[in-house]
Amino acid sequence: MWDILTCRGVDGSLPTLTAQKLPDGRVGSYDLVVANILAQPLVGLAPTLAKMVKRGTGKIGLSGISVEQAEGVAEAYRVFFKKVEVVATREGWALLEGSGRI
Repeated sequence: MWDILTCRGVDGSLPTLTAQKLPDGRVGSYDLVVANILAQPLVGLAPTLAKMVKRGTGKIGLSGISVEQAEGVAEAYRVFFKKVEVVATREGWALLEGSGRI
């Protein structure tokens, strides 16, 4: 696996939150949400992660997904985003990006 932020050209330090500490009052306020976990947890967390992304302009980046599992994960997020696609692959791993949160 590779660093999702570096792959998309983001440098520097960013504040991070764990799934256990997602702030209720910040729903829909993040320009970028990233998750680097396996496919099955990403599918299960789709509603929770998607609601953290700012409507319209926010993006989500998902990694920790094998190339073979990428389409299944993408399907789970297409309910919440206008566009979800594989934007990079490396050594059998895929990076998905969702944009245009509905």
